[in-house]
Amino acid sequence: MKYWIADIEERNGEFEYTTTIRFRAETLEDAIALQMHHVGTWYGKENMTYDTDRECYYNDYVEISEGALTEIDERTYDTLSKHYSFPDMSKVVSR
Repeated sequence: MKYWIADIEERNGEFEYTTTIRFRAETLEDAIALQMHHVGTWYGKENMTYDTDRECYYNDYVEISEGALTEIDERTYDTLSKHYSFPDMSKVVSR
């Protein structure tokens, strides 16, 4: 098992926000897929539209895209669990 942190970037007009999530995944390909799942469902799957020209998702006028993806060690992953802003996003919740 490998441990990851990834950024989800939002742009709302001139305002830009980055939210960092943490999760576990076996391979880099699995990590990318999980990060993209969270990007594509950030405001709920039914509320997101993919723009093929800009290669990002939209929720109304808010642009959501993937940011940096970094592999971290298990100790760092566990330490981040003590911070409220870093929930474990390893599991995909079906709705």
